Amino acid sequence: MPLSMSEKQSVINIMREEYRKASKKQKQNILDQFVKLTCYNRNYACRKLRLGRKNVLRSSFDPIRSKRTRQEGRPKLYGPDIIQALLKIWDGIDHICDKRLHAGIRYVLDAMTRFGEAVCSDDVKAKLLAVSSATIDRLLRSERMKLNMKGRSTTKPGTLLESGDKYIDNNCKNLVATAFYSFKYV
Repeated sequence: MPLSMSEKQSVINIMREEYRKASKKQKQNILDQFVKLTCYNRNYACRKLRLGRKNVLRSSFDPIRSKRTRQEGRPKLYGPDIIQALLKIWDGIDHICDKRLHAGIRYVLDAMTRFGEAVCSDDVKAKLLAVSSATIDRLLRSERMKLNMKGRSTTKPGTLLESGDKYIDNNCKNLVATAFYSFKYV
């Protein structure tokens, strides 16, 4: 007869302390007994014994690791001044895609500084010239979402495209017939 939820919870509370203090071999034995007793999947049972009642389905939550401070990762290389300069350049050349912007950023930056449109320090200029197209895409993502830019094409298919096969076939037949008769009488 299977255990009720309250009975399973009491078994978890008892076995959790043993499980945490046990060695690896002992943990395997405790886990085997626990799986046999509760009929849980082995991974779920292991998580239950490690975490208890708190967020068992969330594998990212671990009370032991949550006490640690979260690592920040690498420091940001491109600050708001670089983003502002990049936005000004991007606006100046009509919101082109990141790969084309990356390819032409040196020329556009030179032209904008010559005409007094973009005034930036040497540090900002060096970082703008070193930025990759993928990073440009990430830096401009929020602005692109604000503009809600989709496709720019306004071309609609015409009747020639819809019945293009018939048109081409008829013209080819006429050309073949004309070529045949012209060679016949030569």
